[in-house]
Amino acid sequence: MVDGSWFMVHGSWLIVHVRLSTINHQLSTINYQLIIRHECETKTKINFYIYFM
Repeated sequence: MVDGSWFMVHGSWLIVHVRLSTINHQLSTINYQLIIRHECETKTKINFYIYFM
């Protein structure tokens, strides 16, 4: 069984990790939109950017 203190420590770490992942995802989405908006590139180049995010 997992006791309460373990869950409190690891649970809070998981919440922070999920929030950071969400922020990174939002930043990636913004960067993706900026690339499409400001770069008159080929579709291959856009796919290249998405692939390496």
